[in-house]
Amino acid sequence: MNRAFLYKTALFMGLCLGSGVYFYYLYTSSQTHLLKSVPLNIIAQTGPEKEGLRTDYLAQLIGLSCNEKSTMIDEKKATRRLLGSPLIKKAKVEQIIPGVLSIEYNMRKPYVLLGECKNVALDREGYPLPFFPFYTPKNMPRLYLGRVPIHWNIPLKQTGLAFEILKYLEEKIDLFTVKILDMRNAHHPLLGKKEIVIVIQEGAGRHTLRLLPNSYREAFARYLLIPHKQANQTIDLRLPNIGFIKTEKYD
Repeated sequence: MNRAFLYKTALFMGLCLGSGVYFYYLYTSSQTHLLKSVPLNIIAQTGPEKEGLRTDYLAQLIGLSCNEKSTMIDEKKATRRLLGSPLIKKAKVEQIIPGVLSIEYNMRKPYVLLGECKNVALDREGYPLPFFPFYTPKNMPRLYLGRVPIHWNIPLKQTGLAFEILKYLEEKIDLFTVKILDMRNAHHPLLGKKEIVIVIQEGAGRHTLRLLPNSYREAFARYLLIPHKQANQTIDLRLPNIGFIKTEKYD
């Protein structure tokens, strides 16, 4: 009797499992058919950036055409194509309901403008990205690194010391007042020419600081103790405990 009961129980469970698989197959088949029958008419942008990028730009990136209505899309391929844009840090494409495509993405945030290149910014990880027309103009430091190769989606390796300095400046002053950070001579073999240059907006004037890369913290601390004038001044703090100040004269 126990064997008969176990046999019936196993048979019942098998029928239930088989029915479940069958009905799931019918459901997924009907959903796939429904997806294939309804053209993609809506792209829903989700994520931290609300309409950070134009919808037609996103459609172009993933290969959707306004002239040819698609009904299905390869979600993984579309995601890879989005990540190929230097503007996008993270992305996920999903066809949530028939006719609607969800695009969730995170944009890279410009941190500094690259001085040697036109319309190129860097994010905090050193990734280069085009600035205009994707971001609104803002006061950002202009960073000069010298001649460095620029490749989209590959971070610059030469930003280590520069970003270390910028982080330090953020702790001491408003970074919006920093106009230029020039690192082109930071590793010059001649000591007399070795320097980093920081240009700071001070009211109506600008202060051009000349510091050494291995003692910029101590030198900048001395700069903060100097009574500031709203005038254009060059302040050389490369020698320890000594500063040379040159003020431009106005006629």
